[in-house]
Amino acid sequence: MAKKKIQKYWRAELKNGDFINEFERVHWNNIKDDVVGLHLIIDYGDGTKQVISLPSNCEEYIQAKTASAPLTGGDVTIESRYVGCKKNSQLLRLRINELTNNISLEFE
Repeated sequence: MAKKKIQKYWRAELKNGDFINEFERVHWNNIKDDVVGLHLIIDYGDGTKQVISLPSNCEEYIQAKTASAPLTGGDVTIESRYVGCKKNSQLLRLRINELTNNISLEFE
């Protein structure tokens, strides 16, 4: 039996109560000012999901990916993705490694 692929993505909660998932392909810059909550979803492909939520009282929410590509061209490889929030001039990031699925918490 083939191993199910683990999917990782963000889900944003907007001021109007709607939710937008990363795979809806909405450009972050178009919604970032309306985000009041941000979650990292880990879908194990077997009907179970893990949801990690950031604090709901942040001044700003962010999401991004780190990636690499060969200098000679070719496919881009996403190495990690993160969701984060800023509060009182501090940045909190929740990062997940795409290869190992390790999750780290970063403060700046």
